[in-house]
Amino acid sequence: MAIQVQFRRGTTAQNNAFTGAVGEVTVDTTVGGLRVHDGTTAGGFATVSTTGTQTLTNKTLTAPTISGGGVINITGNISGNFVTASGNLSGANISSSGLLTVTGNITSGNITSTGVGNIATVIVSANTTSTSTTTGALTVIGGAGIAGNINAGNLTTAGVLTVNSSGAATAIVNGGSNAIGNIGSSSNYFNTAFVKATSAQYADLAEMYQADAYYEPGTVLSFGGEYDVTISSIDSDRRVAGIVSTDPAYIMNSVMDKQHATAVALVGKVPTRVIGPVQKGDLMVSAGNGMARADANPAMGSVLGKALEEFHGLSGVINIVVGRL
Repeated sequence: MAIQVQFRRGTTAQNNAFTGAVGEVTVDTTVGGLRVHDGTTAGGFATVSTTGTQTLTNKTLTAPTISGGGVINITGNISGNFVTASGNLSGANISSSGLLTVTGNITSGNITSTGVGNIATVIVSANTTSTSTTTGALTVIGGAGIAGNINAGNLTTAGVLTVNSSGAATAIVNGGSNAIGNIGSSSNYFNTAFVKATSAQYADLAEMYQADAYYEPGTVLSFGGEYDVTISSIDSDRRVAGIVSTDPAYIMNSVMDKQHATAVALVGKVPTRVIGPVQKGDLMVSAGNGMARADANPAMGSVLGKALEEFHGLSGVINIVVGRL
């Protein structure tokens, strides 16, 4: 029969409290592993088992493959050229200089990727200041629950982007300066906005019309000419259309793609070229040559609006409240 050799054995706790002789081997019955002792270190040094539970401490893995059917829990950092996981990742920080692909969940502090990231579901829950940063494109196929900030060049989602689930007073903040950054564009615009109230810095409602030439802001226009509108050249013109807007707050028919498409102010406060004298509150009509003047008894259909300022010069620009009769 073969010779049977038995080593000292005990639980993990018992092994941790035991200091073996130099070269002595003991058995950890809790994890089914071996301990090699050096005569001075309590617990010795655990050898790696393919089935036992092990802790990797101060070890360098060259091109490793970590696989598991459940959750991989890492309390340190995950970094490398490429990070790929078919399950879930849980750790402090995840960093990839190449492709970051996770088909499960990421539960950690920070996610940094300089390549392209494809993540099914992102859950960043280490703390409320955790951030997700990528200099490439971050594509989230499923849901993204992030307690901190998302700092990225572009954020693309194939589903619905939900903001302000916590009911903050301000839901979307402009991280740039005032008047920088649009929502959509003239070629890629949204359909319908459902809001309770809106506000704008500028003051008039305008609509795009095709003019027969370029006209300066503040010019009085009338319906007529080769296209929709032309300069108002008749005094007290009943065909008056409005005033070329300087800075419209709202533009209707904004996608008009025609030569000399012009925003004509229809309602609101708008700078207008006038001839004096004008008293505040005067009814304003066309004066010819694209200008306006005050009229105490205007003809029906000729009124542009009411003067908001006084003017006593020969010609100048004042604010008129368009549409106020």
